[in-house]
Formats: sequence, structure tokens, C-alpha cells
Amino acid sequence: MPSERLLLSLGSDVRYFEPVMLHFRGFTSGCVRPGPCARSALRTARLVLDGARRVVLVGTVVALVPLHSRCSRARVESMTVMNEGVALARRKNFPEAIEKLSEAKAKDPRNFDALFNLAQVHLEMGNLEAAKAALEEGAQAQGDDPRVHEKLGTVLLELGRFEAAIPVFQRALTLDAQQPRAHYKLAQAFTEVGKDQDALEALTQAAKTGKRFLPAFLLLGQKYHAFGFSDHALRVYDSGLAAAVAGSEEAATLHYLKGNVYRDGHQNGQALAAYDQALELVPTMANALFSKGWLLADMERGQEAITALEAFLKYKGQSPPHYVSAASERLSRLSASL
Repeated sequence: MPSERLLLSLGSDVRYFEPVMLHFRGFTSGCVRPGPCARSALRTARLVLDGARRVVLVGTVVALVPLHSRCSRARVESMTVMNEGVALARRKNFPEAIEKLSEAKAKDPRNFDALFNLAQVHLEMGNLEAAKAALEEGAQAQGDDPRVHEKLGTVLLELGRFEAAIPVFQRALTLDAQQPRAHYKLAQAFTEVGKDQDALEALTQAAKTGKRFLPAFLLLGQKYHAFGFSDHALRVYDSGLAAAVAGSEEAATLHYLKGNVYRDGHQNGQALAAYDQALELVPTMANALFSKGWLLADMERGQEAITALEAFLKYKGQSPPHYVSAASERLSRLSASL
């Protein structure tokens, strides 16, 4: 781990081994995220030997706060209070954490990590507007960090401000185009405002940049299917299956979605085979049981349809009520006809 290698490097000077280890142990309990200070510290570890006297843990990486003329006292005090707030947040003491993180922000309004951590705590508490405000301040403090823009866009999505989220995600991707989640969320925002072509392009980028980011494959395939591009949808699902962990629930979902494409293309045999592949992996998958039972009923394979629909009603879970009603009604008709 980088922090361990850094500690070994710092500890090689016996004058600082004990204080470094003490400070490290004192702060390991508390942090929400790694920040730019941590990345900078890994590049400039020798600052400890030039007068650093305090070590702050940010995420899983040690960040150094040197107490010399090049480091403002306000930043040192802000980082110290910030870590106290983060420790409180890790213990789920969110109100006091917010007080500490707000104090850290007041001591140094340019402390990006304090602003980001404050936003994270507000999100934990469901305070979306407060999180948005903190992230907007963070974007002003450190506008070249793609993570703050991605997180701000996510909050805007949750607030239903889809038009506002689009340029925020685009800014994040201008700073770092290798963010599959940002591409994916941008696609969600485009979808909500009716820009389906833009959504397709964003999802394609999400799949390209996140070779194992399965949500992109799932949604991209569904969009192609909805637009009538069945061959494209099947290719996307096959790519997803190649990336998915064998035997996983995600793989089962991809098989199920392939079955829907085959069903709508009137390729019933291939559809049933795909549903069976899904159910082999997840025998209680309600969607696959419903679709299989409905298709078997359409094919006039009554007894098999009854078995599948009964299993659906047994494992329906949180299935939509109209699905449950439709399955019950069709099951009654099938039973009466046999």
C-alpha cells in the first residue's frame, strides 16, 4: 500500500520514526476520501525530513502537513479540524462531524478536502441541497479536480435537475475522459431530457472506458433493443457477458435481457434458452420466471407455463403489482383449461 511504503521511507530516519508512527496511528480511524494533498505527499515525502511535524491520514494514503514557512497556519489548522470531523463521520456522529468540517472550511475556505468531506456527510444524511452547496464551493476551490464535478452532477441527478447536470458531467469528462460512471450518469441525464442519441453515445463511451462496468452494458443494450436494433443489443449483451463474473447475478441479468430480445424477434426457442440460462444462475429471478411463463403460455405449453408462473408468484419479491395481477389471472385461466 502506498501509505505503508511512505511510512517505511519516513521511518528510515530514526529521528522521525516515533512521531510519524504515533501520528499515523492517531489518525487512521478517520477519513472519507483521498485527496490531492495525499497525492502531493507521495511525490514530496522528503518534506518530513525538512521540518514536517504532523501527519494527516486522507483516505488510505498519508498526507503530510509541513509546519514551515511554505505552509500556511490556516491550512494546518483546517486539516487538523477536518480530520477530527472525518473521524466523527466514521463513527456515524454526523451532526458533530458537520460542525467540525464546517469549522475546517471556515479556517481555510480553499481546503478542498474539507468541502468534499462535508458534502459526503451531507449526502449520508440525505441533505442533497447542502451537499450541492458544498460541492459547488469545492468546484470553485479546486475546479480542475474531475471528482468534484462528477459528484456534483450526481447530486443534481438525484435532485431531478437533469439539464443542470449535463454540463457538470461534461466538465468532469473534459478533465478526465476515463470515467465510466460519469459517462453513464451523463447518459442518464440525456435520457431524462429526451436526448436519446446523445445518451447512446455517452453509454458507448461508458462501455469503452469501463470494460467491466456492467451497468453501461445493461443500459446500452436496453436502449438498442428499445430502438429496434436487436443485433446491436445482442452484441452489447454478449460483450457484457464476456466481462461479467461467470455465474454472477449480473451474468444472469444479461442472459435474461438477451431472452427479451429473442422473444420480441419471435425467436421463441432462443428466448426460452436464454431465460433458462438466467434461471440456472439465479433460480429465483422473478423477471425471468415471469417472462418464461408468459412465453410458454403464448406457445400453448400450459403445464410448463403453470410451473413457471407459480414459481414467479412464489419469488415475486418487489415485482410491480400489475405483473403479479397478470400472472395470477393467466395462471387461473391456464389451470381452468387443463
